[in-house]
Order: sequence, then C-alpha cells, then structure tokens
Amino acid sequence: MISSSICFEIDVTLPVCFGNSPILNFQTITIEAPGNTNGVSYVTVLANTNQIESATSNFKRILILSLVSFWLVSIAISYYLTQQNMKPILKAWRKQQAFVENASHELRTPLTIIQNSLENMFTHPNHTVIDESENIAQALNETRRLTGLTTDLLTIARSDANEQTLDLALTDIGPFINEVTKPFF
Repeated sequence: MISSSICFEIDVTLPVCFGNSPILNFQTITIEAPGNTNGVSYVTVLANTNQIESATSNFKRILILSLVSFWLVSIAISYYLTQQNMKPILKAWRKQQAFVENASHELRTPLTIIQNSLENMFTHPNHTVIDESENIAQALNETRRLTGLTTDLLTIARSDANEQTLDLALTDIGPFINEVTKPFF
C-alpha cells in the first residue's frame, strides 16, 4: 500500500561557480519519493534561477526608464498647455494696460484745462465774474466732459462685472420721427 503523504523541503538559492563562468544560482526542492521504490527515499530537483533574476532586473530597468520618460513628457506637455492657457490672460492684461493708459490720458486733459483756467483767474484778482466768464465756461465744459468720462468708465466697469442694470421705460418716438423727417417734406 502506497502512503498518501508527501513531504518536501525547499532550499534557498545556492550560488555555484565553475572556473571563469558566471555565478549560477540554483534553488533546490526535495520531495519524498512515492512508494520508496528501489531504495530511493527522496528526490531532489535543482532549478536555475538566473533567468528569473535577469528578467526581474530587466523589468526594473524598463520600469524606471518608462517612469522617467513619462515624467519628462508630462512636464513638457504641462509647460505647453500652461503657455497656451496663459495667452488669453496675457492678452487681456495688455488690453487692460492700454485701457488704463488711454483713460488716464483722457482724464488728465480736462483736469489740466480746468487747472489752467482756475490758475489764470488767480492771476487777475481784481477781475469780476463777468471778466472771467470765458475761463469759468471753459472749466464748466471740461467738468461736464470729466463727468461723461467717469460715467462711461463706470458703465464699462459694471458691464465687465455683469452688474449693469438698464432702466427701461416706454418712450413715444412720434415727436422724434416727425423732427427727423420734417426736412424731407
């Protein structure tokens, strides 16, 4: 009767070197021979593990190279996409700078005219209001111009912030149409 129990022992790698040949690593597996025929009690099998170690080493090298390659590619793609996304922002920033330059110029001109008109009035302290009416009228016109500019700037700021409100009211356009068409009749 054959025993159904199987015993085996696994040894760790055994480095073996023959002369100048590379070191060979073996793993041994010892199994109890079934039925103990012909006086054999155990069977030992040797397995060369160099191929497994070589494949593992190659896999690690390929994995590291792939990770570094994809990391560099992702940095390059990120840089390119960042440049593309920044284009509209930089364009808007340049437009804003140009707008601020133009607005400051437009606001300085009326202020300079008003300042000169008022300084001119101080050079003639004995003049009456009627004598200085031209300077006063010029200052008032420039003040109205400044008011219009600031109103326009406020309207632009509100439209950019989506806060603009329109006051809608019904208007009779009949008198306007009559006034425009009167020269043609």
